[in-house]
Amino acid sequence: MNKVVGCFLFIAILCLLLVVGGYVVMMHTPLPAKALAEVLNQDPNFDVQGISGSASKGFSIDKTHFKSGESEFWFEGLTFKYSGYGDVMAGKIIIHEISMKSGKAVMDFDDLDAGQGVASPFQVDAGEAAKDHDNDTALKRTPAQEIFESGISVFRIDLIEFSNLTIQNLDKSFDLLLEKARIDNIVAEEGVGSMGELVVESNMLSLNTSRLSDPDQNAYYHRKVEAVAHPNIHDNLIKDLRWDGEIALYKDDASRQSHTLFDGALRTESSEDGESVIMEGLTLSNYFKSVSAPEDIRISLTEKGEGDDTKRSATPGSFQIGKKVFVVAPLELQTAQDSSLVGIHESKGVTYSAKIQLLDDLPFIRTDLSSEPEQEPVELLGNLVYGKSEDFSEEEQAEIDRLQALYFQPPEAEKAKEGETDDDAEPATDTDEEEPAADAKEDEPAADAKEDEPADDAKEDEPADDAEKPAGDAEEATDPEGTE
Repeated sequence: MNKVVGCFLFIAILCLLLVVGGYVVMMHTPLPAKALAEVLNQDPNFDVQGISGSASKGFSIDKTHFKSGESEFWFEGLTFKYSGYGDVMAGKIIIHEISMKSGKAVMDFDDLDAGQGVASPFQVDAGEAAKDHDNDTALKRTPAQEIFESGISVFRIDLIEFSNLTIQNLDKSFDLLLEKARIDNIVAEEGVGSMGELVVESNMLSLNTSRLSDPDQNAYYHRKVEAVAHPNIHDNLIKDLRWDGEIALYKDDASRQSHTLFDGALRTESSEDGESVIMEGLTLSNYFKSVSAPEDIRISLTEKGEGDDTKRSATPGSFQIGKKVFVVAPLELQTAQDSSLVGIHESKGVTYSAKIQLLDDLPFIRTDLSSEPEQEPVELLGNLVYGKSEDFSEEEQAEIDRLQALYFQPPEAEKAKEGETDDDAEPATDTDEEEPAADAKEDEPAADAKEDEPADDAKEDEPADDAEKPAGDAEEATDPEGTE
C-alpha cells in the first residue's frame, strides 16, 4: 500500500514539476519565441534573428526582414516590454516600451490606395451610426471612458519611440526619413485619460506638442502644437511652412482649436459655436512655386450654425491680382455651398470677378477669373496686370502665359495628372496638320479622285486653319500640367 501511495505521490510531484517547468519555460524564457522564429524562417519571405526576452515581460528582436508582395521591410532593435500576465488578468494593460532603433520600408503605395476602396461587409451603416450617436447619450464619452467601460481599469503606455526609419515608394517618388518619433505617458485609468508629449522629426515634417501652464480642466487633452512642413513634403512648396496651434479635445467629439500659419498672415479658430478665419496680408506665392491665388489677401470671415441655419459674416476685405485691387463682394453674392469667396474689381466699364475656392491638395486654393462683358484670357490678364490688352513685350507675354496656366486651367487639372482627362485632350492633338490631311486623302478624294485640284487645295487649307485653333486649345490644356 505504501508503495502505491508513494508511486501516486511521485507521479503527482512529477506532473506538478512538468506544469511548473512548462509555465516557467513558456513564460520566462525566450524558447517559445525562438521556436516561432524558426517556424517563420522556414518561409523564404521571413528572416528573424536574435530574439531574447520572455512572454511574461516582453521581447527584443535584433533584426527582422520580411516581404509581402512587392513591399519589403527591414527593422533593427525592435523592443516590446509590458508588465506581465498577472496585470492582464486583473484588468490592467501596462506597456512599458514599444521601440525601434532603425528600419526601412519599401512599399507599393498603389496597392495601399486600392485597398482603401474595399468596404468591409461588417462596416456599420454611416447613417444608422449617426442616428445612434444622436440618440444614445451613452456614446458621448471620451476614449478613456470607452476603455474603462470595456473592462480595462488601467491602460498605460509609458513610451513609444522609433528612430532612423525610412519609408519609400517602389519608384522612390516618396522618400520619408523619420529621424525620431516619440510619444510618452499615454494613460487611461478609471475612465480618466491623459497623454504626454509628442515629438516628430523628419525630412518632411517636424512636430512637437507641449503642455500649457493653465490647461482647460474640462478638456481631456489640451496642448500647444508647433509644426513645420519642409519643402520635401511637396514639390510645390518653396520654403518651410510653420504652423502654431492650440488644440483642446472634449467628450462627445467636441473640440476647440486655434491655428496660425504663413508667419501670422492666416489665423483660424473653431469650436462648437462656429469658425472664424482672419487673413492679413496673405500672399501664398511667397510659399508655393505655382498657385492661382491673389496677393495681399485681407479679410475676416465668421461662420456660425449648421446646415440651413448657417450664418456668415465678413468685414470689408480686399486682395490684389496684378496691380488691381479687388473688393470682397457682399455676402449675398458669395457661395457658401462650395466654400468660395468672390472679389470684384471695376475698371473702364468692365467688371472683373475672382472666385477663390478651397482644394483638397497643396496649395489648397485656386482662383477662377472672369469678366463682364466677357474677355478672352489673354485680354483679361493683360488689362489686370499691365493695363493693356495687346502689344506685349516678350517678358510681358511670358508672364501672361504663366498666369493663364494658373488662373484658367480646368478645375479637373489634378485629375488630368492621373490621366483621367486624356480623352478630352485627344481631340486637340488629333487635329494636328498631318491627320486631317490623311483623312482627306483616305475618305473624300477616294470618291472624287478626278475632281479639280482646287478642291484638294481647299481640303488641305481648311484642316490647316482648323488645326491652328485646336493646337492653341491643346496648349492651354497641357500648359497647366507643366506648371503644377
